Amino acid sequence: MVFGTGRPGALRIAADALIGSIRQRYLDVHTSEVASTLVYGRPAFFASGDLLNAQGVRVRFLGLAVRIGDDNRLISVFVSQPADPAEILPVVDHVVGSFEAT
Repeated sequence: MVFGTGRPGALRIAADALIGSIRQRYLDVHTSEVASTLVYGRPAFFASGDLLNAQGVRVRFLGLAVRIGDDNRLISVFVSQPADPAEILPVVDHVVGSFEAT
């Protein structure tokens, strides 16, 4: 998992920027459309897919932008290709649930 602060302003723009940075940093990126959701009652946007890392290994990823207070927080999760996304989401939900506004 990688954590960061997103660009201020519209949450959707922060999510699009996160997915754009993943597309620039990795090779052969396949991604879903960015979709809206709620995580622990907080507005969020996410996309998932797979990519080739620097070692040429295909991995799955999840990119999430969530509003915490007045800030846009970003989370990128990278897991092995055979990983089950249904097992990843509860962990991400738990992490987001632990965030506090500053």
